[in-house]
Amino acid sequence: MNWLKFFISYEGRTQRAGYWLMIALGYLVFVAAELLDILFRTNEFLNGYALFESVFLFIILWPSLVITVKRFHDTGRSGWWTLKFLLLSLAPIFIVLVLIFGIIQLKLLSVSFYVLKPITYLAGFLLLGVQVYQFVILAILPGTRGPNDYGPDPLERF
Repeated sequence: MNWLKFFISYEGRTQRAGYWLMIALGYLVFVAAELLDILFRTNEFLNGYALFESVFLFIILWPSLVITVKRFHDTGRSGWWTLKFLLLSLAPIFIVLVLIFGIIQLKLLSVSFYVLKPITYLAGFLLLGVQVYQFVILAILPGTRGPNDYGPDPLERF
């Protein structure tokens, strides 16, 4: 297997094990980066900016998107589902921000907490539902058996 192509190219499919491997490696490296930030105290002299964590997140962004797209391909879905879930995940945050700025602009701060609290709970449940649905598709559901529009079945090699 060409590992460079596996982490860079959007073409093809990956099985659940490849997705879980990316999650596990990502967490391990993130913890190592966080420990380096603590060890070298980067947040103290960079105004709270965690240097190693930020570099890691920048480096891991592309491979994470690639693996997510390939996992959607394995379930027979377009890679554009990644963008759909990203936008759906940002929607509740956007709703809450619009409400906060709207309430501030209308100078209703005295009732803002009473108005905002149930809406933030609703937005949080919406976000949770979207992320659980994405998790089930990517991490739990098996891929389509046999070849599909995105390539051969990655399990056929075994």
